[in-house]
Amino acid sequence: MTGSLDLAVIGTGPIGILSATLAASAGHRVGVWSPRTPVEGRRLTLRCSGKLESSVEVENISGPESLAEWSHILVALPATAYADVLGMATPFLHGKQTVILSGALSLVQFWFRDSVDWKGSAPDLVAWGTTLGTANRVAPLHARIATVRPRLGVSALPSARLEALTGRCAALFGDRFEAAPAHLATLLANINPIAHAGQVIPNLTRIENGEPWRLFANFSRAGARIAEAIDAERLEIGRRFGIPLRSLADHYRLSYAVEGRDLAALAQVIEAAGLGAPGPESTSHRYIEEDVPYGLVVLQQIGVRVGAATPNLDMAIALLSCGLDKPYARMNPILAGLRLETETAESLAHRFA
Repeated sequence: MTGSLDLAVIGTGPIGILSATLAASAGHRVGVWSPRTPVEGRRLTLRCSGKLESSVEVENISGPESLAEWSHILVALPATAYADVLGMATPFLHGKQTVILSGALSLVQFWFRDSVDWKGSAPDLVAWGTTLGTANRVAPLHARIATVRPRLGVSALPSARLEALTGRCAALFGDRFEAAPAHLATLLANINPIAHAGQVIPNLTRIENGEPWRLFANFSRAGARIAEAIDAERLEIGRRFGIPLRSLADHYRLSYAVEGRDLAALAQVIEAAGLGAPGPESTSHRYIEEDVPYGLVVLQQIGVRVGAATPNLDMAIALLSCGLDKPYARMNPILAGLRLETETAESLAHRFA
């Protein structure tokens, strides 16, 4: 596909800024809607520094009603905002649009399709296995980019549109997308909740006390062992569905273009290369409030359905739930809507093919 397209990005966090910048730099018309922290002005300047040095001007979308005029919508939100923000946007979405869910956790594309009373046909839905890169906020509308990922897995609803929609993503953001063999593949490919569990659990006191700390510098051998143990359980779940998956260590090698013998060594190489990031300084950070209920708990439930033992995953959820006094297993409304408890391994494979 050639020519200029249009893209509305929902969310002005670091990933929203990165996504909008990549599309605008490719010559597309781009607008952003900041649903939680509205910004003033008809046009906005977005800035990326670090791995991607760029400054672009985009349109400021003032409210959800304006989304109806855009052909492509990218949802760049934490999963904790899915229900509220997508609820605001849905009345203005329609069947002539493509909605892309960046780093889609919790099989949100199915929840989104099935929980809405669409007036007419639903838009095409695209789910990415992860985000376009890794980034942290420097200032409002300014993100520091650590990586721009070279490969992302894509699934689509309807599945018959997968090839065309993968091409649409490439037209917007560059040739970095590969069609996933199943929706479960994009779900299981997201290693962020597992990596963050290994980083957060050994540093929980730092986070609770609001202490500054470095994410990869403090991804010690103990934390790496936790992440590797949970990752082995994710890989086993994939094997039971016949889905080949990259290990967490291989994801780091690919995304950060680094080498190291194991996860702990890779973390130190990433930090030494200046690609690290600050660690969370609040227990309300998305590495906990998003990744535990919307990432780890969903993976745990899939494991139960397929008969895979997940003692390390269970332990991580239990430790964080106990230490932070939060019922994370019950804090994901999307999971409740999916009703996975009624599924078998065979029905899951069929439903989320």
